[in-house]
Amino acid sequence: MKSKDARERWRAIEKAVKHYAEKRDVVAATVDELEAACRALVAKRSNALKLQVEAMASAKAALHDAIGAAPEWFEQPKTQTAHGVKFGYRKLADRYVFDEAKTLALIEREGGRLRSC
Repeated sequence: MKSKDARERWRAIEKAVKHYAEKRDVVAATVDELEAACRALVAKRSNALKLQVEAMASAKAALHDAIGAAPEWFEQPKTQTAHGVKFGYRKLADRYVFDEAKTLALIEREGGRLRSC
């Protein structure tokens, strides 16, 4: 049988658990309210946002065309910055292109051995 002191400690634990559960439920209710408000805001603003993104894409295409029509402005430096936008030409990353037929011929010529570079 548990001692009276042990039962008192158990009651204290149960009381603390109940208190914690109540506070957790309050937090969960607040989170639910915030999520509902967020969903309502997204629903209210999504059409406007879609139109703004379409307008931005159109402006980007116009910028691309304007840059292509005046390449002399982008010889040195190849990029410019104005109004917080970096634009112009950029060097693409180096890449290796292999001719498969030539590569196979080289391997056969070397007797299947690969040379180190």
